[in-house]
Amino acid sequence: NICVCLPACLVYHPSLSLCLPNHHFQLSNATLSTTFEMTSAASTTLYDHLKLTPNASLKEIHAAFRRQALKWHPKRNESSNGDKSAPLVASRHFADICESYEVLSDARLRVLYDRFGLEALREGVPGLNSSLLPFKAHHPQTTFKSFFGTDNPFESFFHDYGLTFSDGRNQSPAHQFNQDFGPRIADLKRKRPEVVQTLYVSLSDLYMGREMRVSIETSSASDTAQSPDTQKTLTFRIEPGLNTGSKIRFEKQINETHNHQAADIVFVIEEKPHERYRREGNNLVYTAEIDLVDALTGGFVEITTLDQRQLRVPINDIISPHSRKIVKNEGMPIRGAQQRGDLHVVFDIRFPSTLSPLQKRDLRATLEESSS
Repeated sequence: NICVCLPACLVYHPSLSLCLPNHHFQLSNATLSTTFEMTSAASTTLYDHLKLTPNASLKEIHAAFRRQALKWHPKRNESSNGDKSAPLVASRHFADICESYEVLSDARLRVLYDRFGLEALREGVPGLNSSLLPFKAHHPQTTFKSFFGTDNPFESFFHDYGLTFSDGRNQSPAHQFNQDFGPRIADLKRKRPEVVQTLYVSLSDLYMGREMRVSIETSSASDTAQSPDTQKTLTFRIEPGLNTGSKIRFEKQINETHNHQAADIVFVIEEKPHERYRREGNNLVYTAEIDLVDALTGGFVEITTLDQRQLRVPINDIISPHSRKIVKNEGMPIRGAQQRGDLHVVFDIRFPSTLSPLQKRDLRATLEESSS
C-alpha cells in the first residue's frame, strides 16, 4: 500500500471552491485504477432529496435543508386528512433529507459521494482506507437538532440564537429564516389575545388634546425567557374630542413567545371625573352654584372653561332646581368637523340656612303675591 493525497481531480469540486490537501487516504496500486473508474457513476440522489442540483453552493444546501427538514418533519405530518400512510412517508423523506444534508454539508464526504456514489460511502471504496468510511448517518433527529438547536419543528425558529452548522458558521435565525419562510412562520404560532389597558384621561385633555407617553411591559407572565429590556415607552396624541371607550391600538408591541405571535396592545380611553363638568356626547354639562336670591331675581354666573377662558353667563329667568341654560358652541370639539357641541349649565341652588321671623313673613307675602 502507498499513502497519497487525493489528486486535484478528485478532491477539487468547482461548487465548493476548496481543496483538501491534508486529508490522506490509503490506496493500493492494484485497486487505484479500479477506484477511479467508479467516478463516472456519480449519483445525484442526495441532491434530489434536497431539491438541488450537483453544483449547489454550501449556502444553498443549508437553505434547502431548512425548507425540506421542516416540511417533512414527522411532528408536522402526524395527521394528514386521514391518510394513515402520511406519517410513514414523511418519516422516510425526513431520514433521506437528514442523511443528504449530513453528506453534502461535509466537504470531504461530498467529494467522495460525487466521485463514488452513496453505496460506496456506506460500504467503503475498495482500496481506499479512510476514517470517513464506511459512512453511517446519524439518527435524523440528531441531525435536525444539531442544525436547529431543538428537535421541535414548531419551536426551532422562534428563538433568536445563533445556529451552528457543520462547518462551524454561526448564523442568526432572523436572517436565515425570514427569506425562506416569511409569513409561514407566523402561521405556525398561535395568535395571542390583544392586551387591553384602560387609559384614564382628564376631561381637559379630551377637550384640548394632549401628547401622552405611556410605559408598558412588553413581556408576558407566561414568557419562559425574560428579555433584559422588557419596558417600552409609547408616545401618541389624544386628539381633541376623543370619546370615552375609544381605542388606540399599537400592533405587535408585546413580545412574541415560543408559541405565540407578538400581541397588540390596546388602550381604551376612560374619562376621569371632573369636579364641575361632565360630558354628554358632544355636549358639556356644567354645574353652577348660585344663591337662592340670584335664582329668583337674576344675575350672572362666572364659568371657567376647560381651556381656562372666562364665560359670563347671564341669568334673566327664575332658576328652578331642574333648569338648564344652553350656551351654543361651547361644548366638546366634534372630531372631523369644524364645530363644537353646546355647554349646558345646570344649577345647584344654595338656600339660606336660617331666616328671621320678619324675613319669613316678608318672603311669604312676596311669593303669595307673585303667585296670585
